[in-house]
Amino acid sequence: MTTTKKRKQVTEFVTKKADDRFINMVYAMMQEYAAALKPLTEEEFLEQFNESVADIKAGRVVSHEKLKNKFSAK
Repeated sequence: MTTTKKRKQVTEFVTKKADDRFINMVYAMMQEYAAALKPLTEEEFLEQFNESVADIKAGRVVSHEKLKNKFSAK
């Protein structure tokens, strides 16, 4: 199921069926998740970017097509 479909189902459930207990649980989980998000500093971003460029130059990559075929075969 796609994220868009999941989001729609969650939204419908929250707006039509969820009670206070469920809303409180989801809200607490959302707060924990949001607190764990930490944006990259410019230095961290550039470091990851440079590592990615090095991986590409060294051939340590897999094409989207190969990856898609690998997972669709299962």
